[in-house]
Amino acid sequence: MSDVELINVTKRYGESVAVRDISFTVPAGSFFSLLGPSGCGKSTTLRMIAGLEEVDEGTLLVGGKDMTNVPANRRPTNMVFQRWALFPHMTLYENVAFGLQMEGMKGAEIKKRVTEALAMVGLEGRMSDKPGRLSGGQMQRVALVRALVKRPQVLLLDEPLGALDLKLRLQLQRELKTIQREVGITFVYVTHDQGEALVMSDQIAVMHDGGIEQLGPPREIYDRPRSPFVADFIGGSNFIPVDVLERSDSGLTVGHGPLAFRAEALNEPDGPSGIACVRYERIKLGEFARGLPSQWTAKVRDVAFVGAVVQYTLAPENGGPELIAQVPYDSVHPIYAAGDTVDFGWEDAAAGFLNGRAEARAPAP
Repeated sequence: MSDVELINVTKRYGESVAVRDISFTVPAGSFFSLLGPSGCGKSTTLRMIAGLEEVDEGTLLVGGKDMTNVPANRRPTNMVFQRWALFPHMTLYENVAFGLQMEGMKGAEIKKRVTEALAMVGLEGRMSDKPGRLSGGQMQRVALVRALVKRPQVLLLDEPLGALDLKLRLQLQRELKTIQREVGITFVYVTHDQGEALVMSDQIAVMHDGGIEQLGPPREIYDRPRSPFVADFIGGSNFIPVDVLERSDSGLTVGHGPLAFRAEALNEPDGPSGIACVRYERIKLGEFARGLPSQWTAKVRDVAFVGAVVQYTLAPENGGPELIAQVPYDSVHPIYAAGDTVDFGWEDAAAGFLNGRAEARAPAP
């Protein structure tokens, strides 16, 4: 069963195509994220589901019913925005009750629903407060339950945590996922933050230039990106331009100059060369690299302390491209200094092959 389905949907603004012939299905009761950089079409897609933007081509269904030309106020959806837009002159109770009152609901049922909704986010004791007395996180919680109290079939969330500081965002990520599981309502969530999408989502649609680059569960998208864009946008990847040296049922052997190693074909090779991608954290250093099937030595060019990990820029001594490696900051892994020579390598399963071209680069931490 699906709660949302888009079939070949396109949205234009004049000659500009904001959303380009996209199709996807959101399973009922799931947490589904639209992830991508600014301008990729994710918020426009959400607004089309809400009925705030018209669909120029294609079909949009909610709950199995065609909503393509149904106005927003007649759709079984509700929306939470980045800015909570609470009524400053109303109490929390009045803010949450407002939508129910507009639907004609009466006293006892309103009180029951509002009390339950505010209890869900630990604010039942502050029903008589006005928004001006709340923190940003508390106001976003009120905005969330104000939307949920109407019990929509689908809740749409447009970067609702974007205005909050990091620690509060992390806390509310956990709360949002817990609430979604408890209420069982389908969430469609828009974000540019890969961490948010990976932590909360059952399914992620990675968007780029108005289209969907890849759709799948978080671990699949992280471990098996199907394009250089997805490999680059989700997590940190080293891109190594390579030639295909050998093909077999178990994978590929690829090479860049003196570097030769096994790689899994993440898409079918369409030529004699492409890109090998290796996640930063899959590169092992020192004693952890010894005995691996792919092992070399490198000079440490730079060291950056990034809290939970130490990030190294490596210059392979056999002339390969510079690489980034991240290792845990703990009592087990030694700390290397710029200028040190270190063994490095990775397991065969750590490298993936993709069609395309990319310059080897070393992003800043």
